[in-house]
Amino acid sequence: MLPDPIYVTGTDTDVGKTVVSALLAQVLDRAYWKPVQAGRPTDRDTVAALTGVPTHPEALVLERPASPHAALQTEGRTLDLEALTLPAGPLIVEGAGGWMVPYSMTDDHVVWQADVVRHLRLPVIVVARSGLGTLNHTLSTLRAIRADGIVPVGLILVGPAHPENERDLPRLGGVPVLARLDRATLPDDAPKLAASLRQQLDQASPGPVRSPGREAEGLWHPFTQLKGFVPRGNVVRAEGAWLTLGNGRRVLDGISSWWVTLHGHSHPAVMAAIAEQAHTFDQVILADFAHGPAVELSAQLAQVLPGDVDHVFYSDDGSTSVEVALKMALQGHRQLGANRTRFVAFDGAYHGDTAGAMSVGERGPFTDAFEPMMFDVTHLPYDDADALDAWLDAHGHEVAGVILEPMVQGAAGMRFCSAEFLVRVRAACDRVGAWMITDEVFTGFGRTGRMWASDHANLVPDIMCLSKGLTGGSIAMGATACRTHIFEAFLDDDHARAFLHGHSYTGSPIACAASLASLALFETEGTLARVAAIEAAYTQASAPLRDLEGVENLRIRGDILAYEVKGGPGGYFDPVGRRICDRAFAEDLYVRPLGNTLYMVPPLCTTPAEIAWAVDILIRATRAELGRGA
Repeated sequence: MLPDPIYVTGTDTDVGKTVVSALLAQVLDRAYWKPVQAGRPTDRDTVAALTGVPTHPEALVLERPASPHAALQTEGRTLDLEALTLPAGPLIVEGAGGWMVPYSMTDDHVVWQADVVRHLRLPVIVVARSGLGTLNHTLSTLRAIRADGIVPVGLILVGPAHPENERDLPRLGGVPVLARLDRATLPDDAPKLAASLRQQLDQASPGPVRSPGREAEGLWHPFTQLKGFVPRGNVVRAEGAWLTLGNGRRVLDGISSWWVTLHGHSHPAVMAAIAEQAHTFDQVILADFAHGPAVELSAQLAQVLPGDVDHVFYSDDGSTSVEVALKMALQGHRQLGANRTRFVAFDGAYHGDTAGAMSVGERGPFTDAFEPMMFDVTHLPYDDADALDAWLDAHGHEVAGVILEPMVQGAAGMRFCSAEFLVRVRAACDRVGAWMITDEVFTGFGRTGRMWASDHANLVPDIMCLSKGLTGGSIAMGATACRTHIFEAFLDDDHARAFLHGHSYTGSPIACAASLASLALFETEGTLARVAAIEAAYTQASAPLRDLEGVENLRIRGDILAYEVKGGPGGYFDPVGRRICDRAFAEDLYVRPLGNTLYMVPPLCTTPAEIAWAVDILIRATRAELGRGA
């Protein structure tokens, strides 16, 4: 059975889309809809008269019988995608012309057929001729559809039997031939064509279906119990805030694919920088050589990082940037003549999954198996400056560093702290001579509304850990930046006093190029203004959440919206969050819970309209879950 709704396109004009669409509507007991009609009589009138299937009015009817963009130009009009909405009920949607026909075109903007399909979030079926030339036309169409990030469901051929083409198209095009019709004429052949189509669709062989859990046999998914696990889908393309799955379905990436995607998936400027650098040179050992992207990125980071946090050490990801910070603090103090070997961290912290990063993180189910690997750390209550002051007054001379996630503890459930807390941490570190280490892996690059979460308190950390949004989320990279007095502690004639730490891919030229492109977008696209617009959209759209009994602690900061749902055991393994996320995913919003904490952290390109749409889905999913046991 074909998915519902489904979009019918063709290899070219007059291939038989209207007849096939009408017959599909009749055979599958669906209504017919053509979003844009150019010329009269309309295809809707023809379909209704010839088959009697129910039809929906067009979104736009144009008088000139021409391609949609040409007819729109004649009338001085354009197609407004935001105003285009699917009619309710089972549906067959007929497209216009061939796949590459533009729907609307002005001097500075083109609305392609792919844009319409993406906006309506529809899978696609292709109508093609059966005979001479179909391999070229059909395979070109299939390639164009896939290049647009949409997965075609299958082919319906029109014309005389051509066994070689029917055999070769599935192999070469990667989609099944669902049916073939001898001709595309109505009404005389309608009963015969409908009967033939119904029989062939009933006999069409589905593609291979994996049993539940089969995907996990070879691929080991992170933070996932693989017994019985079935992935939500197979991503074949990502663009902007949206992921496209293998069945053509588009879902909004409500968590920036683990908080990394900054300006949007596959941003053209970042992708171009990666491609250009990859064609210049791919990897250089940074121990003996310098290269332009690494030098330029360190200089640009020094310009935007607070105060004299000017010296950048590259690594592979967020966890390794924390490892570097811890080792840098230990060795740096020793080389300055201080015997400081203790770190202070905070309850609920998450800094990564390498040994040192786990040591300064929250202890619990995620770390229990690895206790023998970890060193002793003092953990104090988050956002409690009095507790920190009291402990440091007694033990501050032992402390190499105080590490924290500024303004937001992400994995702990999007726990917020005050800017005043950061100010007091800075003052306490200064008072006892410890170094303040801020883990901005998640909070950096605008996520909290400022370039750095530390900026909310107008302070300068001693060491900063960066990753995730560093490359715009396009490729893995970490960086640890420190102030000048720390850097100078490693300058000596004795090689053993150097910072003897590194990674094979330290300063990856390709990752540095991506990072430079990402940093440039903050100015050219006004990224921080986009975050402010997201925050405002959250505030307006989320008001109904406050009125839901069972929802508590709704909070918003920059790109982050979070709240808790009561009624379960609480904590990371509370199943209520997963059930709400399942409901949201059924409506094309992908979010991932932190136990009973629901949250959104979408790419910073997400529009206010998309935010409102997504929050409305979360509200309805939460309301439905809270009413489940009523």
